[in-house]
Amino acid sequence: AELNQTKTTACGKYLAGMQGLSPPKCMVSLPADPQPADLAAVLTCTQKKTAWWRDLKATAMKLADSCDQASTAHANKKHTCDSAQTTYEATFCGYRSQLMS
Repeated sequence: AELNQTKTTACGKYLAGMQGLSPPKCMVSLPADPQPADLAAVLTCTQKKTAWWRDLKATAMKLADSCDQASTAHANKKHTCDSAQTTYEATFCGYRSQLMS
């Protein structure tokens, strides 16, 4: 249960981090065909955009890694538990059959 909660929390943070994106507002108004008078604003916006993408990438990579690690740990433990449960059930059924015969 603890690993499942860790996975749910880590992957929830990753999803929330990707849903609440706030790119620089200047990205919306960048001219498709900038004129000489627009170049300073385009450069400034490009610098803001570059910094935003860099920060987003770092955050996204960290959150994705946490989610992936928690998911892997949970999947590995689930596989171990499922195998143990299968063995237990088979053994119990064999024991019951011996009792009934």
